[in-house]
Amino acid sequence: MAPASGDLKKRATSGQLTDAERASAWRVFLGASTDINYKKLKDDALPDAASISSDSDPLSGLLDDAKNNDGWARFHANVENREEIRTDLERLVVDGFPESHFKDPQRQTLMLDVLTVWAARNSLGYRQGMHELLAVLCEVLEQEKREGFNNFAQSGAVSDGPFHESDAYVLFDALMAHQASLFATDLGADAPVLKLCRRFQTESSQLLSLGNGFNSVEPQLYGLRWCRLLFSREIACPALLQLWDGLFALCHAHQKELSVVTEKCCTALICAAAPNLRGGAKEQIALEILMRYKNHVAPAVPRLLDISERLVDGRGLPPVRTAPAPQRPQVVHTHGAAP
Repeated sequence: MAPASGDLKKRATSGQLTDAERASAWRVFLGASTDINYKKLKDDALPDAASISSDSDPLSGLLDDAKNNDGWARFHANVENREEIRTDLERLVVDGFPESHFKDPQRQTLMLDVLTVWAARNSLGYRQGMHELLAVLCEVLEQEKREGFNNFAQSGAVSDGPFHESDAYVLFDALMAHQASLFATDLGADAPVLKLCRRFQTESSQLLSLGNGFNSVEPQLYGLRWCRLLFSREIACPALLQLWDGLFALCHAHQKELSVVTEKCCTALICAAAPNLRGGAKEQIALEILMRYKNHVAPAVPRLLDISERLVDGRGLPPVRTAPAPQRPQVVHTHGAAP
């Protein structure tokens, strides 16, 4: 994948990407594949009953035989996965869109297939919240299509719907290469997402001196959602798209894992909330602010990205903005007048 130009990174971090170019920019920033045959992946991952070999046992996969990976085992696993994903999609709401937008049956079918294929091909499988990440990606692809561009259609299944299913899979797969570890739940206190939450809360406390109320809040109570969903419940579209523009650009420009940039953006969000968290705010008040962030704080995306980049590259927080001291008026004496 060719590196992004400095101009593209600059425009991505300053809110200047257009709807027509955003999907292509994200593809570059995330290092999306260019040679995936989605149709083949889908056929392999989602066997239908008629295509399964007669040598395969139809009960395979129903007896919790973890070693069995034949056609019927995959078929039954996909049925279970699809039911869970379908339930989540039926409840999907993304702030900034009408509630009916993602209830559209065509959109839901395309997203259901993308998520099922990805879950079938990855040991982590599907986890709740992945559908919210995919929803944002699909909106960006819809924007591209509405603008008359088709910058990254892959070989294989291409739909006549509001976006190309194959492109949605490729972009989602690229994002999950960064995000999947944050959905892992089998490492207890050593889970990457829990370590990340502890780091940014400690960094925020040290940088901002927020007091015992903030320090007493368990960071995973709010941080799991912030990190896994990339702030999609804290900042509404279209501002969220501009935030993702910048986060992905910083990840690419600084050659860092997206989780590193996300960690610093968490600190930036706490910086924006600091005036509400200082002054002896009790634990319950601090938790309310952090859990229902958008009800209390409306951060400017360029400011969040500036703080995030400064923390990523080691410059630290920007200088505190202070109003200039008022100047005393000068008394001008006319020639010959009394002093």
